[in-house]
Amino acid sequence: MRRTGQLDDPTLAHVVSHLRMSSGA
Repeated sequence: MRRTGQLDDPTLAHVVSHLRMSSGA
């Protein structure tokens, strides 16, 4: 999985951020 900094898409960044929070990271 690419890092959040690699994502230029705000939508993908939001999803990744949500998933990371759900994982408890």
